[in-house]
Amino acid sequence: KDSRRIIDNRYINGFKGFKFKITPLDKYDRKTVEKAEWILNEYINNFLSNKEKVILKFIKSWISNICKGNKNEVMIILESILKGVGKSTFIKLLVAMLGKNATLKGHTKDILGNTNIHWLGKIFVYFEELSVSKSNYDQLSNELKDLVTEDTMRYRGLFKDAITERNIVSFISCSNNLRCIKDNTGRRFLTLDLPAERHKG
Repeated sequence: KDSRRIIDNRYINGFKGFKFKITPLDKYDRKTVEKAEWILNEYINNFLSNKEKVILKFIKSWISNICKGNKNEVMIILESILKGVGKSTFIKLLVAMLGKNATLKGHTKDILGNTNIHWLGKIFVYFEELSVSKSNYDQLSNELKDLVTEDTMRYRGLFKDAITERNIVSFISCSNNLRCIKDNTGRRFLTLDLPAERHKG
């Protein structure tokens, strides 16, 4: 048993920690920091935000917030009808930054099914493609809206009673199907249509 995860006699901290330890910025070589900042800014500006300053600022704030261990109450949806435009690059970047202990690939069955206990302690859950059908479209959309904004989450284990804990998860979804979530232009979602010119063919 890891004593560092014991909060008191009633609670256990399910979060296993970030991949990297916090290091003061002045401990890094300035040129290295500037290069990393430039690469991140170029990627977000040219690919995700399509050079829109408001979106660029929002995405950087979204990344900063999750790196501090805070929940984002807006789900980012990366859409493109073409495959091979690099939708998963952003997700790979976040997983590399946060570490596998803090992140998880989610599935539609986690949202609509009977078990999601493996989400406990994760701060970032991503979906590479939500399995959407006419029969689950409305339910899936409504469940996602609640997951994005609610302060608590019901964690369900197989053949075990559900528990309610603080909701610390931020979400991103990739999709080749436009409008995979109902009302995905509302305040709970930021839908980004990725440029087709990045298609790899």
